[in-house]
Amino acid sequence: MKKRSIWVLPVAIALALTGCASSDTETGGTADSAGSSESEGASGTVLDATQVKAVIDKVMEGQDSAQVFDNDTLQQQQEGLDVSAFAESVSPKECADLQKENSFTDLSKAYAAAGVVAESAGSTTVQLLSLKDDATSQTIASLLEFDDFGKCSTMQVESGGQKLDIESKVLDADTQAPHELAISTTTLMSGKAVQDSVNVQALDGSTYVLVNVIGQPGSEGLQEQATQLAEKTLAEAKNAQ
Repeated sequence: MKKRSIWVLPVAIALALTGCASSDTETGGTADSAGSSESEGASGTVLDATQVKAVIDKVMEGQDSAQVFDNDTLQQQQEGLDVSAFAESVSPKECADLQKENSFTDLSKAYAAAGVVAESAGSTTVQLLSLKDDATSQTIASLLEFDDFGKCSTMQVESGGQKLDIESKVLDADTQAPHELAISTTTLMSGKAVQDSVNVQALDGSTYVLVNVIGQPGSEGLQEQATQLAEKTLAEAKNAQ
């Protein structure tokens, strides 16, 4: 099987969401008028922008510090995100090439919404994409077959003049979705771990969920937390269809 990776995707989305969270842009704005009704596609019912945001609102209920970003906000942030420039900060070059060649960041092919909870000990990001067509769904399903980082299990990223070491590995995913992927990442600065994270992705028909949980080094239960949120989001999306 040809090795393919989508490990750039959580990073790209996280960068876009960081831009949202640090700006004065009002969230929860008007949903994309082009997606004002349900349609059939991607082997299932496609939720429109308003419905997708409503699902994330439901998932984020009870989280006082949660910020929810609607489809328009994410589209605008994604348009301003230079994934190629980020990839160029990655070494070795082989890993940078994987980022540029095997990433999915085209939110125009989905209605999207995201929720972010940032705390002193870490953060949680939940993103829901309702894919508009079967071709996009098939592309994501294929990418979720990734099972080995190979030489890119350790890489370097230059950020703000500092070089970070990134150690990543594929975990045994534990969602109920037909297509899934779980990745753990440890970020090191000057050889010292500064944060751990787990990213869980799940695809069921037209519904694509990404959950990224960041904690302090050595944090336990990150995968369980991410998996539970992914399952909850899938269930809420199914109820909305």
